[in-house]
Amino acid sequence: PEGVEARRAMLAQTAMEQSDVPVPNAGFEEGLKGWSDNPRAAVDTEAQHVGNQSARVTIPVDQTDRTGIYLVQQIPVAGGLLYSAEAWVRTQDVVGASLGEMFPTGATVILEWADKDGKWLAAGDYAQGSYGTTDWRRVSTKLMRSPKEAGYAIVFLSMRATGSGWFDDVKLTQVKRNV
Repeated sequence: PEGVEARRAMLAQTAMEQSDVPVPNAGFEEGLKGWSDNPRAAVDTEAQHVGNQSARVTIPVDQTDRTGIYLVQQIPVAGGLLYSAEAWVRTQDVVGASLGEMFPTGATVILEWADKDGKWLAAGDYAQGSYGTTDWRRVSTKLMRSPKEAGYAIVFLSMRATGSGWFDDVKLTQVKRNV
């Protein structure tokens, strides 16, 4: 009898809690504001997952360097916690290509880490890339722990391929696991 209340309290705990970390202009409703400059990126009002527009990155078939292969944003996070990144991705005629000696990713989202000064700190994870011509699909990185020294998550919307990739509704999630 004396352990019943303690057992009830333990069983009432939520095993996992998820909370969204704000990603400024995650749906590109303010154009490319808040994202890195990219000469290959544009806002597209004809293709969107939710809202009125999305971001499109187009890499020409004759390109061999890294010009314009990423849209990037750094988002404040706490070190030592669990995070994952996701985005909705659509593709047209995407073909894997090594650009600037970097392996192909297709159209995808990448999550890496920066220190409190915004300098790159550590690699993270790549969501599964989209190739060919596809409709909107959600891609997500694995859940991973940020380094203790981390001050920012770096979200890369990646087009390491030729063709066009559309990105919309970017999300960063923090996860707490309760014992």
